[in-house]
Amino acid sequence: MPLHLAPSLSRRQFLKHAALTGAALMLPHELFAGEHDDTHWALLSDTHIAADSDLVFREVHLTNHLRRAVGEVLTMRRPAGVFINGDCALKDGQPGDYVTLISVLKPLMSNFPLHLTLGNHDHRQNIRAALSENKKPVLESKHVSLIQSSRANWILLDSLDKVNVTPGLLEEEQRRWLAKTLDAHSDKPAL
Repeated sequence: MPLHLAPSLSRRQFLKHAALTGAALMLPHELFAGEHDDTHWALLSDTHIAADSDLVFREVHLTNHLRRAVGEVLTMRRPAGVFINGDCALKDGQPGDYVTLISVLKPLMSNFPLHLTLGNHDHRQNIRAALSENKKPVLESKHVSLIQSSRANWILLDSLDKVNVTPGLLEEEQRRWLAKTLDAHSDKPAL
C-alpha cells in the first residue's frame, strides 16, 4: 500500500493518516492481495505433469507438488504474473498431461497473467490445443512472447526442436524475431 504524505498536512490530518496507516499495517496480508506492482513475478519450472494426477515419479507426487507451489504463489505478495519455464508435461506432451496441468493451474490463471515456455518434454500443438489458443501465434512454428513491464521486457523463447529429445534449437526465424524485438524495445533491459 503506497503512502503519500504531503508537506501541507495539518497535525490533525497527519495523526489521522498515521493512525489509519498503523491500523492497516496490522491487518492480515491477505487483505492486500489485490495490490501489486510489476516488479514481483513468480517462476515455476519443470512441472512435469502427467495425465494421471496420482502419478508418483522418482518419489515425487508431481501433481500435489505443483498444487503446493500454486498455493504458495497465491499467498505471495501479489505478483504481476507467473512464468512456467518449460517441461510442463512429464515425458512427451500428451493431451491429457495438459488437461491435468491446466486444472492445477486454474487458481493462478484466475488471478494472474500466466506465461508458459516449452521444454523438450512438451508438444507444441497439444499445448496450444489444450490452452484453446485461438489467436494467431507470433511465429507459426514457435511459441514466443514479449512481456513488457515497467522496468524490463521479458522475452520468452522456444528452443523445442523434437519432443522428448535434447538438445534444443533456436532456428533462424526465431533469431530474426528476437533481433527485431530487441531493437524495437531497446528502451529497457531484456530478460
